[in-house]
Amino acid sequence: MNSLIKQLHHRNLLWYASNRIQTQQIEKHQTGFAVLDDKLAGGMPTNGVIELLSTPGIGELRLIAPSFKMRQSHFIVFISPPALVNSAALHHLGVDVSQVLVLYPEQHKDALWAVEQCLQSGSCSDVIYWPQQDLTISHIQRFQQASQSGKNRLFYLNSYKTSQASLPVTLSLTLQAHPQGLKVKINRRKGGWPSDYFIVDMQTTWPYCTIASSPISNVIAFPVDKAG
Repeated sequence: MNSLIKQLHHRNLLWYASNRIQTQQIEKHQTGFAVLDDKLAGGMPTNGVIELLSTPGIGELRLIAPSFKMRQSHFIVFISPPALVNSAALHHLGVDVSQVLVLYPEQHKDALWAVEQCLQSGSCSDVIYWPQQDLTISHIQRFQQASQSGKNRLFYLNSYKTSQASLPVTLSLTLQAHPQGLKVKINRRKGGWPSDYFIVDMQTTWPYCTIASSPISNVIAFPVDKAG
């Protein structure tokens, strides 16, 4: 057994859990949400593929949009969004909307090509993609290589994920709607551990898109015992 362990160690095939996590250096950038930065040990990775699993329209873009301004040195590209991109909301966050591109490829293969080209070009800070079909391990590997080459990152937002295969993404988050913002779960992350669900409070950043956590004083409870 010791001989086998030595062979695996020599070939860099052993995972050292917390020891390895401490030695891995992953460049990160703050998200604008303190609790998310804390759970991710510093923020979102600046390179790689980030998977967001959620129902469309629950606030998934509000989670990542604040970091666009912090990183915007080149184009931000939206590929195959399911609805119109709100330029006014991006402008409100301080994003230079003249540096925002929105692409609508007609076929899945064209969208995959556009994603890879945008990442490889080095002209984009962030690429946000809504795939029309499940992505494969091969797709993610190509995107990872393109991201490393272009020094940028890809967010892909998936609402259905029929395949149960674990994809080699840099970070995977599951998002659920919450009155104060979003419930977030870390499924996997490079150089770290997954987590249980936690609340990302968006009441300060997006006050009109959330519900106040404190009860409103002028609302009277319905007298249930007299209903009917």
